[in-house]
Amino acid sequence: MNYETGKLRYMLQLDSTEPGADSDSIRCRVAPSGDAVCASKLIGMIGIRERTTAPRVFINGLEQFYAQKPLIRNGTTLVPLRGIYEQLGATAKWHAEDRSITAIKQGITMKLIIGSKRALVGHDQIPLTEAPIVMNGTTFVPLRFISESLHAIVIWEKPTATIQIVTLP
Repeated sequence: MNYETGKLRYMLQLDSTEPGADSDSIRCRVAPSGDAVCASKLIGMIGIRERTTAPRVFINGLEQFYAQKPLIRNGTTLVPLRGIYEQLGATAKWHAEDRSITAIKQGITMKLIIGSKRALVGHDQIPLTEAPIVMNGTTFVPLRFISESLHAIVIWEKPTATIQIVTLP
């Protein structure tokens, strides 16, 4: 079932007349992303994942699920602003007058402006590979810049399109 709409997205039907099949032993779970995992003694464990080019994002080992999926632009992963800031322990504030975002964490102040490939970290101007954007009402920011500016380590796992973020104490 789709987490937001409640509509059926995938259906798994097992024939319980097969030898060894036990419909009571089949367990399925659906994550907020819509991904599903089913397990039984007969089939083992299977996963069903939406076909997407969006990378998976993990912070300290926990997969992150956002209302809007992360996207890749010119080799840079952009993620929804609020979700990434909150998970990294920063507070974010939107300034409509200049379309900017300010984030603060443990004395680190960062400012990004929608459409600008320059950011401020403290008093230092830092170039960005991609500018923050607003799409479908969600502000997307460059994941690596945000994470590393907040003193986290970012690891890109190309074979699985997975990004691992590890925060430092």
